[in-house]
Amino acid sequence: MTSIYELAGTKKTPYIKFDKNIGTLEIKGCSLHSDAVGFYDDLKLHIEEYIKNPANVTQLNFQIEYMNTSSSKVVFMIITMFEKIHDMGKNIEFNWYVEEDDPDMLEIGNEYRKSLKFNTNVIEISL
Repeated sequence: MTSIYELAGTKKTPYIKFDKNIGTLEIKGCSLHSDAVGFYDDLKLHIEEYIKNPANVTQLNFQIEYMNTSSSKVVFMIITMFEKIHDMGKNIEFNWYVEEDDPDMLEIGNEYRKSLKFNTNVIEISL
């Protein structure tokens, strides 16, 4: 597997960049794919590989404008995969960026903050 997994975004799928060398995962855009499970399968494989030898600090930067129900379930599953790294004593920095006038995505970020073992920052931004 390559050390960098990158996927261009479309109107219905997010831009994804996972750099295993430095331990950063960025997901940005809309996630409206009709087969969310299949769409994120390759990323999950890269995360599983990364978990075997993670960086001391892993940074997750998510700026999802909108996601459908199936995507939200898969995205949460992806995020929780990193709890294994946290359990190894490594640091996880999770930043959930949300537009300041988007109460739905703000609520999702706050739910993540309550549910996850590692520190979650919900950051409101203006575009």
